[in-house]
Amino acid sequence: MKKLILFLIPWLYLGLWGCNSDEPETATATGLLIVHLQQDDNPDVDFSDYAVAIIPKSGFIPSAPMKDIEWPVEVYAGTYTIAAASPMVAETETTESWYYGEVKNVRISQDQTTEVTISLTLTDYPKQD
Repeated sequence: MKKLILFLIPWLYLGLWGCNSDEPETATATGLLIVHLQQDDNPDVDFSDYAVAIIPKSGFIPSAPMKDIEWPVEVYAGTYTIAAASPMVAETETTESWYYGEVKNVRISQDQTTEVTISLTLTDYPKQD
């Protein structure tokens, strides 16, 4: 019986360790993010209705208009794609046009402020049915 117990102890330990490693880690470290937009080197563009999305490597944070965001934004430390888009600029039978831009692999570090400038270009997208 003693041999059986000694044989089972390492397996129980591995089982408990395996269960513990399946639990998601909770990120608590945060940094600050400031996003600047530029379009066609035109300094007179009103970006207040342009939407900005902060996209983590897994998951998604909904976009919000620039006018509704107080910069800097506090986000969890990690790597993000930051995207921005204008309201629709033009429409044809088959396409819709927006100014759009994104910056990938933006690293937010703990207790640091990261500034990103997104260059927006006019982009045509097929209409969704």
